[in-house]
Amino acid sequence: MLLSGRRLAAAGAVLLGCLLASDRALAHAVLMDSDPKAAQQLDASPKELSVTFNESVGPIFFRVLDRTGKDVGSPGEIRLDGTRMIMPLGSSLSNGTYIMTYRVISADTHPVGATIVFSVGEPVADSASMTASAAAGSNSGWTTVVALNRWLLYATMLIAAGSALFALLLNAPAPVINAGFGLGRIAAVIAMLAYLFSVGFGGAEMSLGGAAALFQASTWARGLASTLAPSAAIGVPAMLLLWWAFGRGASPPSSVALAIGAAGAVASFLVTGHAATAAPVWLMAPVVGVHLVFTAFWLGSLYPLYRSSGLLPVREAGALMNRFSSRAVLSVGLVVLSGAVITWTQLGGVYSTLLSSDYGQGLLRKLALFLVVLGIAVWNKYKLTPALESAAEGAGARIRRSIRIEYLLYLLVIGAAMALTLMTPPRATAAASAPGGAAVGMM
Repeated sequence: MLLSGRRLAAAGAVLLGCLLASDRALAHAVLMDSDPKAAQQLDASPKELSVTFNESVGPIFFRVLDRTGKDVGSPGEIRLDGTRMIMPLGSSLSNGTYIMTYRVISADTHPVGATIVFSVGEPVADSASMTASAAAGSNSGWTTVVALNRWLLYATMLIAAGSALFALLLNAPAPVINAGFGLGRIAAVIAMLAYLFSVGFGGAEMSLGGAAALFQASTWARGLASTLAPSAAIGVPAMLLLWWAFGRGASPPSSVALAIGAAGAVASFLVTGHAATAAPVWLMAPVVGVHLVFTAFWLGSLYPLYRSSGLLPVREAGALMNRFSSRAVLSVGLVVLSGAVITWTQLGGVYSTLLSSDYGQGLLRKLALFLVVLGIAVWNKYKLTPALESAAEGAGARIRRSIRIEYLLYLLVIGAAMALTLMTPPRATAAASAPGGAAVGMM
């Protein structure tokens, strides 16, 4: 085993700690305007209520409540007009204070909601307590489950795709490739399950379901109505194909199946998620694709390289490590370049938010971990690989120890990347702060 159970448990604990370090789990559809506005006093009952976002959304619920929490206004069918969600009222609201509350799903599958207090015919009464009351119970216990499943999916998809890319891009001996295929096959099975569960877990989070929500058809229907469905529809067949190709072994490997499976794995992440769906999509989707391909190649190569020093003569293992290093230079460059483009887009070009926003601080944590991984990779290339090639005493043990540390840290990098998906990018919050934007308490 590359990592002991104790080390994996420690990695999971650290990842969970990183996940919960943020004060709140935020979503990425941002409220720009509402009618009525927060704390607005209307002279007469409105005929409809509306909220406008910075992007298209899917409604989960849209309600108007009186001070006792009772649904009022006989609302009609919710309709969407671009980024605006509208709810007509079938009956007039009498004088008093009301709560407009909604929950929607954004394009990147994140649920978001808010409560807006307004009044009809008299001043708004006790808006703070009403908002707190309406928000009670609006947070889903499924958020942590969704996050952990997403980390598992990220890691196993990258390992499976990376195992295929290692075989395709590196002329490695069959025993080394088969070692990578063994881990890749396990990762493909776990990733398939994670893809499927992402639909159910996501649906439970969106609908604020209880513990039994996973066994309800409406939960899965909610998840299937989001971009989680096409992601799973692409990802599951890709993992099945890789599982089959890995099972055939390396004599010779099924190159076409490996290439199609790896491409499908990466493509499954391009139909969902805030980075790939950010404007302009024509730029961001390919950039995220490049980032994933070369991240997968790097991560998927670590295990077979780790095994190579035990499966091959020392000098031959050193030569393989050297060939990987020459390709890794280009891979690292493309990972860094594509990561810089993603960062610039998500920060909206405002780098001052690196320290002032949850997203920026999470990004700095990810960057710090990545730099440590990069430092270890440089040490491996310039110090440990030459020692392995010259068959220096203990060189194999030293490089295996270094790769174990690198692998563990890479899992933490993936965890930090996953945590970023729970935070609102500054590009979205900047839109809410612009003229016409409306910042309210989110659920």
